[in-house]
Amino acid sequence: MRVVIALVGDERAVEVVEVVVGAVLGADGLAVEVAVDVCGGADVEGAAGGGGVGGCGHADEGAVAGDVEVALVVGGDDPVDVDGDCETWQTCDIKTHWCQAKEEYCINDDDCEDWATCDLELNRCIARQGYCADDNECNWWEFCGEESHRCELRKDHCDSTSDCGSWQTCVQHRCEARVGYCNTDEDCVAGEACNQITHICQ
Repeated sequence: MRVVIALVGDERAVEVVEVVVGAVLGADGLAVEVAVDVCGGADVEGAAGGGGVGGCGHADEGAVAGDVEVALVVGGDDPVDVDGDCETWQTCDIKTHWCQAKEEYCINDDDCEDWATCDLELNRCIARQGYCADDNECNWWEFCGEESHRCELRKDHCDSTSDCGSWQTCVQHRCEARVGYCNTDEDCVAGEACNQITHICQ
C-alpha cells in the first residue's frame, strides 16, 4: 500500500509525518519508510523520487524554503526502498537522508582506516603506499602485520644479513648458518647436536 501526503508551505511537515508514522505503526504494526522533499511546487507523485546531490529522499539544492511535500510509504504490496536513491554500494541514512557507504565500502578517505585510502573507482579502502591489508600484498618472505599494516619479515627470513643472527648470513631471503655454525641438528654431522646458545655443533 502506498500513501502520499502533500503538505505545502508547512514548516512542521517533518513533525506531522512523525505523528502519522506513529499512528500507522500503533494501529497496524506495518513497516514504514518516509521520504521528505522540500520543493517549490513539485508534483505530488514525484515527492518520493530522489533528493539533491548526494542525498536520498531529501531536499533539492534549489528548493524554496517553506514549500514542503512529504511522501509516506507504508510497507505492503508496493514498498519503496529509500536505498534506491543511492548507489548500489551505499545505503540511505533515514535520519540524515544522506547516502552513506555500506560496510567494507567508502565514499572518501574518511571512511577508511589511517593506513588506507579510498579507491574512487572501486569505492573500496585499499592500503596506502608502504602499507598492506593482507599477506598477499607483501613479498613471499614477509607477512602483513595485523597492527602496523606494514610488511614484516617472517621468522628466519631476511632482506639482508643484518636481519639475521650473528652466526647467520642471508641467502635468498633465508637466514642460513655461516660455515662452522648451525641452526639445527641437521646442520651437524652424525653424532653431533647443535648447541642453541653458541650455535656450534658439539
